Amino acid sequence: MASTIFRATRYIGQYLNSLTTFRGLKYISSYHTAQDKPTNLNSGSEYSDSLSFSEDHDATIPFPTSKLRVFDLPKGFRPTLLQRPDYIEKALGPLVEIIDQDSLETLYLSMDAEWNIRRRTGVSIIQLCPHIDPTVVYIIAVHRLSSLPPSLLRLLTSERVWKIGSRIKGDLTRLRKQFPTQLHDSIRFSTIDLKEYALAGRFIQPKQSGALASLCETVLGQRLPKDQDTRANNSWEYPTISSSLLHYAACDVLASRRIFEKMLGEEVDRSVPPDEVKLELEQDEVREIQAQVIETDATAELCHLRV
Repeated sequence: MASTIFRATRYIGQYLNSLTTFRGLKYISSYHTAQDKPTNLNSGSEYSDSLSFSEDHDATIPFPTSKLRVFDLPKGFRPTLLQRPDYIEKALGPLVEIIDQDSLETLYLSMDAEWNIRRRTGVSIIQLCPHIDPTVVYIIAVHRLSSLPPSLLRLLTSERVWKIGSRIKGDLTRLRKQFPTQLHDSIRFSTIDLKEYALAGRFIQPKQSGALASLCETVLGQRLPKDQDTRANNSWEYPTISSSLLHYAACDVLASRRIFEKMLGEEVDRSVPPDEVKLELEQDEVREIQAQVIETDATAELCHLRV
């Protein structure tokens, strides 16, 4: 099997640069000239620690929720739980190689975070879903880490790795406070907030909700389950994370990827003539890593990580 990396090489740069004045933010592409040096988007101190847990309730759901198909993981799909720095490095190292091998390469990385409701700062876990095929979801127990492993740090701080998500800046703000030495204030994160992207692309109106579940309904026409008891609890840092929590976390970050790809694809289809868009599909040799990735006090499970 081969890994397929999607790059909207011409359109995405034009579209993101067109958002220069949107809410004072500038989205940039890695395809630029020396005179057009990109400026990354900062997480911003205006985003409080509680942002990622809040939900918008200011919009009417566009479809009858009961009639929508439930968004779920593909049949047989399992997220990969990473709890030790060496396993994190083995899993994420190949992603860093993608941007190291090509100075013009851009990597899109859907990201989310969860934390115990008693946690006042930082996060318990982060979920990463790189926009590559075959699909993988990494759930990283950052609460166990005293410092961020090198590959994870590179993905978070590289200007050519776009972190995509709902209220992504709020998640990164909490993570910055958790690892202030490595994610110091001078670092500017490259981010694409799904709500801002949807507003700029006119997928939603200014008064519509931009919460992940609402975007899932509006853009994908599917219902993303958001059980409050599952979402807000103090079980994210247990030695063994329950299968229901892993499923919930994986669904959120995979939905983020699907929403962004759907919006990007529709913008390409309706806004740019076919000859203006060049989607390059690069076939990379499969790298399979065998690593113990699910660690408990007594046992560890052997999984295959494929990039």
